[in-house]
Amino acid sequence: MPVRTWSEYTAACEKLKAAGFTPWAWSFGPSTEGEHYITWFSRLFGTNLYYDDFAKLAVISGNDALALSPLEVAIAVKNGYFTPSDPRWMAWWPLLKDHVDKYMPRDVTSVAITRQGGIVKTV
Repeated sequence: MPVRTWSEYTAACEKLKAAGFTPWAWSFGPSTEGEHYITWFSRLFGTNLYYDDFAKLAVISGNDALALSPLEVAIAVKNGYFTPSDPRWMAWWPLLKDHVDKYMPRDVTSVAITRQGGIVKTV
């Protein structure tokens, strides 16, 4: 069953951790093909926290985009849209820190990913 809420996601992470698995699957860098993938976390919080303004922020991707591209995020920062004074922007950082503290492997430094046949592989 797909995870649909943050609570369901953290509950799934706790079950994985209790079973001896590391519930961490976010890439820190480009894929081996040189593309940058937007993480699930970024998509989730970008589209939920900025749903009212998403069309204004998706200046390249358009209104049908599922997430802002890294370039669109950079544009939003440069234009002063994503700032520490915006409570929406600040809302996701404590959640990310909590997730990193609980689930990220302690020795991880960077991971590149590749997608072959719909399967994500770390390299």
